[in-house]
Amino acid sequence: MAQLPAPVLRPTRIAPLFDDLKRLFAIEWADRVQLVVSPPDDALAALIDGDQITQALWALLRNAAEAALDHSPGPQVELRSRVAGHALMIEVRDNGAGIAAEHRDAIFRAFFTTKPSGSGIGLYIARQIARAHGGDLSLVEEAQTAFALGIARAI
Repeated sequence: MAQLPAPVLRPTRIAPLFDDLKRLFAIEWADRVQLVVSPPDDALAALIDGDQITQALWALLRNAAEAALDHSPGPQVELRSRVAGHALMIEVRDNGAGIAAEHRDAIFRAFFTTKPSGSGIGLYIARQIARAHGGDLSLVEEAQTAFALGIARAI
């Protein structure tokens, strides 16, 4: 598998990034899955490669929408952010069936998928992007599926 290019870190406001993701989500999922966004403070920014973080979050949002659509009568995905110390945490949650316990250790491996038409690279690449930014991507242990992308350089 090819390596991702090193991120080009620039001060980036998070609110416009969320706005872009909302527009992308509406194009693909608006009629079928509700996206609930807790907008970040307009001044919230981080030293990130905006394109790479958008790619990582888009992978998480797509997975969440597919999971919610497959397993919920009222499919819903949430996108929110918070600052913890100097780290920016961005969370993507869905109201799907969750990730089976037997798959939790494998979900971040390249090419692992439980979807018939899945490629198994979305979570792998999203985690690599988070780590290249000095953070990580983790599964939050809850009844619903939630992923937290932590970026070490909130400003």
